[in-house]
Amino acid sequence: MLVSHKHKFIYIKSIKTAGTSTEIFLEPYCVTNVLESHGREMIQTEEGIIGTRMNQMLAEMSEFYNHMPPYKIKNSIGEEKFNSYTKIINVRNPFDMMVSHYYFKPTFDLYSRVEMSFEDYLLTTNVVEDLSKKYRDLMYIEDEFIVDEIVRLKTWIVI
Repeated sequence: MLVSHKHKFIYIKSIKTAGTSTEIFLEPYCVTNVLESHGREMIQTEEGIIGTRMNQMLAEMSEFYNHMPPYKIKNSIGEEKFNSYTKIINVRNPFDMMVSHYYFKPTFDLYSRVEMSFEDYLLTTNVVEDLSKKYRDLMYIEDEFIVDEIVRLKTWIVI
């Protein structure tokens, strides 16, 4: 997640939607003289905030972290700033997202270590439900939709 006090925006990082690439692109608008890095510790200045980007369990120990839900951002920066800043999130075609999730997560049965087909992955996991819930949690606070701008990730397939 990112916050720019100068440009008055909050970037809410979603899952499997080129979020890290978007963060790296937007970071100079939050903190000057920041070096590009895939993983990073939290940076907080008067200009803005760059959330920790590393192992999710370790990141969540930080005050601000990459996939931080908006209600936590609101609680941390204050309601007035949160409500007045433009909130931005990336979205992706849900079918592309499921394929990406399949290749990103371990796709084998943990007990037998047998590779799992994409079809079996969809049929034996709750990936659709899990991703839907995670997206809802990133776009809503209680029942209020809080996102102002949506960036659509397009996947191109060349045959």
